[in-house]
Amino acid sequence: MSTEDKVQASRITKIISNIFDENDPIVNLELHTYYEPLQRMEDLMYELEYQIRKINTRHKLIHQATNRYNEEVLVFQLFNSSTEEEHIHLRVMVITKNGVQAPYSNVFLRIKAEQNKMHINDFKIEGERVNRGYGSIAMEAIKKLVNELKITFITGSIKTVDWDHIERSEHFYKKHGFTCKLDAVSEVGSFEWKESNKQKKCLQKRVVTDLRCSVLSG
Repeated sequence: MSTEDKVQASRITKIISNIFDENDPIVNLELHTYYEPLQRMEDLMYELEYQIRKINTRHKLIHQATNRYNEEVLVFQLFNSSTEEEHIHLRVMVITKNGVQAPYSNVFLRIKAEQNKMHINDFKIEGERVNRGYGSIAMEAIKKLVNELKITFITGSIKTVDWDHIERSEHFYKKHGFTCKLDAVSEVGSFEWKESNKQKKCLQKRVVTDLRCSVLSG
């Protein structure tokens, strides 16, 4: 690589690093799962409060939950200077007794506000992170955004590269109220969700309950 190419590569890496951070797979695609040490050894509650404060200084916490493994899961919306209003990048942070899981899992959404539509571009929760509840917790965050942004229609696509776990994907989306259309010959598919009056009332009730819990815990 020439000196000029190295300078250009360094410049691009710096730009990307300013947008994301070292815990994002976009910065280092070869980075495998590891755990950052807790601020206080084995003190998950202190770490949870610390991470929430840290998130809210730069980004926006959307949803918090505890999974069946007693891991604390935070889903937050990433903000940076280059973020476009129609694109939403969610990160899934997992706090365990072993530390904070890194790199973070990611969900990418596209919003068409004038049509009250959302498209799920990508749902990146893979490998050993599957079947630990992270996807469902991330979906709960999406549902909160749906209520906040007054979304009435969600779409998404299933690509050929995802066909090796199509049954799992189909089960996941159906569990969360989506309708799936699959083409076994082409090995592609799509899923969609339309708001019903019953779903709207349930979602609004859940958001109000979460707000009351936040006020009480505060």
